[in-house]
Amino acid sequence: MKYTVVIFFLLCLRSLSAQDCVWMAFTIDDWTDATKWSCGHVPGPGDVVVISSGRVHMKSDVMIKELRMTNGTIDSAYTLTVTDSAYLAGNPSFDVGLSVILDGNSEISVIALKNGSSLQINADDTIWTTNANIKDEGGGNLFDCRGTIIKTSSSSMSLSCPTQLQGARFHVTGGTVTCTEEMNWTNSLVEISMGSTIKFSLSDHTISNTDICGDGTFQINAGTMNFSGGSFTTHFSQGFTTNNPVFNDLLGINPLSFHIRRGTFNCGADLVIAGDLKMDGLPAVLKVNKYGVSHGGQAILIAGTFQDGTLRIDQGGSLTRLNLKDTAVLEVPTGQMLLINSNSSTEISEIGSQNLFKIDGILTKKGMGNFIIDCPLETNNALIKVDTGKLTVVKPGNWNNSSIEISEGASAGFQSGAQQFINCDISGTGEFQSTGSVIHFMGGNLTSGFTQMFAGVTPSFHDQAGINPSYFNLSSGTFHCGADAHVNGPFALSAGTISGLGYNITVSDSAVLSGGAIDSLSLTLMNGGHLIALNVRNKSTLTVPVGDTLFVTSNSAVTVTNTGNENLFNLEGVLMKSGSGTLSINTPGQYTNSICHVLEGNLQINGTSIWNNNQVILYSNAEFTLGQNVHELDLTEIQIN
Repeated sequence: MKYTVVIFFLLCLRSLSAQDCVWMAFTIDDWTDATKWSCGHVPGPGDVVVISSGRVHMKSDVMIKELRMTNGTIDSAYTLTVTDSAYLAGNPSFDVGLSVILDGNSEISVIALKNGSSLQINADDTIWTTNANIKDEGGGNLFDCRGTIIKTSSSSMSLSCPTQLQGARFHVTGGTVTCTEEMNWTNSLVEISMGSTIKFSLSDHTISNTDICGDGTFQINAGTMNFSGGSFTTHFSQGFTTNNPVFNDLLGINPLSFHIRRGTFNCGADLVIAGDLKMDGLPAVLKVNKYGVSHGGQAILIAGTFQDGTLRIDQGGSLTRLNLKDTAVLEVPTGQMLLINSNSSTEISEIGSQNLFKIDGILTKKGMGNFIIDCPLETNNALIKVDTGKLTVVKPGNWNNSSIEISEGASAGFQSGAQQFINCDISGTGEFQSTGSVIHFMGGNLTSGFTQMFAGVTPSFHDQAGINPSYFNLSSGTFHCGADAHVNGPFALSAGTISGLGYNITVSDSAVLSGGAIDSLSLTLMNGGHLIALNVRNKSTLTVPVGDTLFVTSNSAVTVTNTGNENLFNLEGVLMKSGSGTLSINTPGQYTNSICHVLEGNLQINGTSIWNNNQVILYSNAEFTLGQNVHELDLTEIQIN
């Protein structure tokens, strides 16, 4: 039995060796020179050709069974047909317009196509490769696949020669395939397995009626990509470095995930992304030409431009920096959240006009950085949460039936453009500030802090359910109040005007009045405060209730100015005057059951006054002066200590 096996093996080996034709020349020689072949005859349809060096010149079409090249060159203007298999590795090349047709299953590692040569894979045939490098030298070359290419292992493959897929299947099960020359893929199927990548660099590429699928990465670093027909159900990554790909007449673009870093993705149909959408390069432009973009995963908007269409944050996402260009809309739908989380400045801005940032869901601001909204804004039944850092709105905004929550230490600010709040609730212990924006507040509740509000403009607050800030700091402009308000925390007025149209602001914490004016407003200091300067005008009243104390501690002059008519300084509590300066109360005054301590300096009452059951206590170096007006003193005691 053993002898039979050995004899059979030797017969097979002898038969194989008889068909192996090894090229033995080291220079340029003719294929038809039998003396240059180890088999002693010119190779034909039944032979295996082995070339490891030298240059073989074909003068006519040739057909062989197998081709094994590890080096050397075949040159010809004719066609070499391989009917069984080919093995190409090392550094072989086809030159001078040679056409090679592989009509069987083959393995390719390296092949150089030179000076108008081509390599064709016929239908129903397969190339297996781990790290193929199809090289282009001299121009006019073509790699033409009509069968199947299967790329395995984690090694890289390079298509650096113009490549044509016609009715082909290209399956990448591992590693990266880099396409650096023109790709023209028609009626084909491209499968990219998980962890694998097809990457395009340079040149123009055309893909038509081709399905690209899998959960690997489809990556375009440069060049122009033209896609018409077929479908995308794989990843995009680092897309479109320099030029403008055109995607039109599509059956569907449905990548599993989409990553664009540079250049422009120019879409001619709705872009439906099964997984994540990622933009992370300022040169990156996603242009959808009035079509829509939706995604099943997160939207990760690190940097880039969205142009001429609507981008919906369908499954939540995050934003660092984004430009909206030419009628672009970024929409956060109901039930979805867009997260801003950075310790550095972040921004959404616009290029061109008619752009919109539309929030119907949740916007959450975290991190200590400033998130700048520099494009028109619209909210509908939205929740805006400023947990940390600052939210700054630069362009006009329409806020409808929404809630804005500002945590302690955080702020929401408005720099320019009209802001209209309709039935909105603004709450929290943070800052709600405006330094140049006209604010119209119609309905809802304001229970957040104010600071540096309304620089140089006149906001309109009317038809409110309530203005109840946690604290209030007005340093410029006009706060125009259209309803009673209750300030639950500290109150500061250093410049600007609070205009109340006869309404009342009640302050339940300490107040500091260091400048500015109250106009047609009743201001009640329920917890007293400090007075440095104040202008009371046009039917306004400043009230210090029973049990509360107003302190005046300056060594300089302090004046309560009277402007217009029917103003009133209403003291029911305690006035504590210290410091060497003069306190001049020029408004009409009503003093009821009050106590005025003048520790030093001069308390000068210049407006008409009515005193009922009061005490004025003067200490050493203190003065009390009644000016040239009518003063009625009833049961008022002036005591000198």
